[in-house]
Amino acid sequence: MATDGNRDDVAERSLVGLMLRTTSAVAKMAEEKDAADWFGPKWRGVVDGVLREWLEGGNVDVARLTQRLPPNLAGEVTALAMAGEDPSDAECARMITDCLAHLRRKYLKGMEREVRIAIRAAEEQNDEKAKRERILEWQDLVRKERQLERRKLEPKRPAR
Repeated sequence: MATDGNRDDVAERSLVGLMLRTTSAVAKMAEEKDAADWFGPKWRGVVDGVLREWLEGGNVDVARLTQRLPPNLAGEVTALAMAGEDPSDAECARMITDCLAHLRRKYLKGMEREVRIAIRAAEEQNDEKAKRERILEWQDLVRKERQLERRKLEPKRPAR
């Protein structure tokens, strides 16, 4: 059984691989303003590099991208760029959506945890203003998580 850390890495690796092989994945990531923040430190620099390449030149030059990476990560990125077959557009869109939803959920949970810690710190310091502000932040994060969960539970409509 995979742990959350393994699922996170699989989602991140899958999405990076799609970005390296399909323009639709890079275009979708470019549309998502904060999506690079949802990645762990290992892949965040790769995602930033891919997006920079895409925005500057309209394509991703894997060789140029890997030159800027540490050797062990450069090898992994090269392997991802050449791995597997390219999925159909519909399959690619579904995979992107699933990976992004997983990573966004993970990011929101982490932010929620940080805000709860800040609320406790404000309580310990008797700072009611900071406590109220953090509670409002926490409520916003919980609302966003619930929206994601509702979308996850909606019945999938067949593609036309």
